[in-house]
Amino acid sequence: MIFPLSFQPPPQHNPVQDMQLALISSLALIGLFSTVATGTVLPRVGCLGTYKCPSETVHGDPLAHEFDNTDSIACFYGTPLPPGSGIGPVDPSCDYNATTGALTQTNIFPEGECPVVAACSLPKRA
Repeated sequence: MIFPLSFQPPPQHNPVQDMQLALISSLALIGLFSTVATGTVLPRVGCLGTYKCPSETVHGDPLAHEFDNTDSIACFYGTPLPPGSGIGPVDPSCDYNATTGALTQTNIFPEGECPVVAACSLPKRA
């Protein structure tokens, strides 16, 4: 018969740490399965600066004019007019919410021509 030279008791488990680990694991799995099931993910963080007009439309029409109001941004696309000549003929435009950057209206453009979110302009670092 062989006797062990030393006896080591099994490690002690901390019930609080075990419960925390189980809770964190469960929440992670729930998040993973809900993302896979719905195909959605958490929304991205909004713009940390200000929203401005995208420089071009989905199909490459260049930005001609931008008009900012307190609650909306009007973006006109096409050939830019000389400075001081006014808006001129009616240009196709995309309107955006100034706070969220979300597209609110498409004028003259076919559906899908305007980018769905305005561009984010971050403040310049000193």
